[in-house]
Amino acid sequence: MKPQTSSHWNRSLAVIAWAAFVISFFLPSYAKGRGYQCAMMHGVFWAGAMEGNWLAIHYLLLTLPNLLMLASAYLLLRFGGNSDCPIWLPYTTFAASILVWSFLILLIANQAGRDIRVGAYVWATAFVLLWLSVFLARSNTTEPKILNPA
Repeated sequence: MKPQTSSHWNRSLAVIAWAAFVISFFLPSYAKGRGYQCAMMHGVFWAGAMEGNWLAIHYLLLTLPNLLMLASAYLLLRFGGNSDCPIWLPYTTFAASILVWSFLILLIANQAGRDIRVGAYVWATAFVLLWLSVFLARSNTTEPKILNPA
């Protein structure tokens, strides 16, 4: 008989990632704004993005990682314990982490970096933890048991 392989994600890291993501919404993230206030500033950045302002475009692109984080609970529960886990999930969570951290690095490199608060770092760390929860997945191989009639 052929051994069966099942893929498991690191649930504790994923839960910590989701908790950090939620907590970051209520922490001070930028200047005097809390995370949820920063998340709702799309209207402010839309005009700048239409004029080609890279920082504004980058900010608007952060919608994608946030949607991935929200959808990840379903994705990991639906596919996490099965061997048919989507192959793209580790790659998309890695790309989301890179996008989020590159935005913070751009802010730090500009004058705006001095206004970054703890919530932004907690938010960005949540994406790294989500990626690690998928990337550090354990693969268990189980041999089928053969009963010997004795």
